[in-house]
Amino acid sequence: MFTFAKRLAAVVIAVGLSGAVASASDYAGYRKVVTYQTVTTYVLKVVPYEKAVTKYDYCGKPYTVIVICYKTVEVPVTKTIAVVKYVKVCDY
Repeated sequence: MFTFAKRLAAVVIAVGLSGAVASASDYAGYRKVVTYQTVTTYVLKVVPYEKAVTKYDYCGKPYTVIVICYKTVEVPVTKTIAVVKYVKVCDY
């Protein structure tokens, strides 16, 4: 597997250095395979919430006030990404 990755990297580098655009047919003996993988990422989101706060008037008597506060939470988001692999094809 490691030698396959080294050979594939060498082919990609050689094609990239030559300035030519490579297609799947340029890789003799390899076939392009696209698979899809689900990845979970986390997005920060600001969420409002209510909080009861005790305040005092000018006479020193307490009263309760509802205050809206904001907090930042992480929300999980799932995405589907395409993964491209080149698989060696044996023609017998």
